[in-house]
Amino acid sequence: MVRKKLNSAGVAHIFVLAIVVVSVAIGGAYYVIASHADTATKPKGNPNTIRVASYNVLGAGYPQAPPHDNKFGVNTLVRAHLAADTMISSNVDIVGVQELDTVDNQFGKVKDRMTGNGYRALPTNAKASGRAGQRAIFWKTDRFTAVKTGTIAFPYQDAPYNKKTKKFQLNDKLNWVLLKDTKTEDQLYVVSAHLVARNNKECRYKCNPPGTPGGTDAGGAQKRKAAADILADWVKQRKATHPVILVGDFNSPFSLKSTEKGVISRDEIPYCRLTRAVNGAAIIRNAWDTYTGRSGHCPYNTDKPIIDHVYATQRFAVTRWVRPYNLVTNKASDHRPLIVDLLLSKNSKSNLTSENGGDADYQDDSFNLGDASNQALLDQNVYSDDNIDNYTD
Repeated sequence: MVRKKLNSAGVAHIFVLAIVVVSVAIGGAYYVIASHADTATKPKGNPNTIRVASYNVLGAGYPQAPPHDNKFGVNTLVRAHLAADTMISSNVDIVGVQELDTVDNQFGKVKDRMTGNGYRALPTNAKASGRAGQRAIFWKTDRFTAVKTGTIAFPYQDAPYNKKTKKFQLNDKLNWVLLKDTKTEDQLYVVSAHLVARNNKECRYKCNPPGTPGGTDAGGAQKRKAAADILADWVKQRKATHPVILVGDFNSPFSLKSTEKGVISRDEIPYCRLTRAVNGAAIIRNAWDTYTGRSGHCPYNTDKPIIDHVYATQRFAVTRWVRPYNLVTNKASDHRPLIVDLLLSKNSKSNLTSENGGDADYQDDSFNLGDASNQALLDQNVYSDDNIDNYTD
């Protein structure tokens, strides 16, 4: 039990806690942050809208030092619950998660919280799936059923370069699932991706193609290009049969990063490799392009340093694109979630018109996750290590 000196602020905090406890008793489930019934979430509009998210939740395996856990003031188990509650409260139908670690049972905590609120997880066992478990996919079981699942081999951190084949070793895997929409009977592919940021220091030279310039990104840029080409080929082989949604942390924005200059060309960044035209049409479109009505030409010289992306094939219209942030998201991870509303055309040969919503990179009150209640709880150190029992199952 947390003891506080009672003052006007303390009374207010105790009042908020009482509200939370009552909501827990009624709801039959234990939540420390505001109950989902009290969460104001933007309506989806068309009932067939699919709300998709990409969320890098900051792996628990990172050192317990700035700019990671100490920056957030809460431990990794708490962050796992905050991240899960962000996805649940945002009413996402499908979410691809990155950096979901087995350290501190981060994967298990997120999975248990999600599956306890009507989601299914891929994979179901992080340790059995290796590092592929860090790129998990969750979907609502009352909306989708899994038809088929699989993995895509790709080069990740420290994948060695083979000078004979002139290719990187495919040393890691990404998850994909073919889902059936129980509302519309449509089937669609979903892939959760996480491309490498950089090589570890000891591998920046021995793992790189000959002649690669030095620098912190050396090797990372080439591997991102190689991984993007693998994903592009995978999409090309399947999109004629079923539409594809690709989400993830690509560690690459819409244009060339300063660390990539002299390593790859402008048209070799993942955004360009994925959206390039084949037979007159883009392989897959970035949701931001579709949402704002951009033609998707590459590179896109924007000031948006966004590395988390949602891509969708041409049959999808994008009716919402937002990166909400508030107290909960700021404590949960060093990434904001990216949430996109998609609407699928029934006609495989026609595209729906997307809404032009402009720049949606702002604090979005329609994804209110209960800031007032959470602030009171944070002020009382309910999220601190000393009180972790108040927040774990």
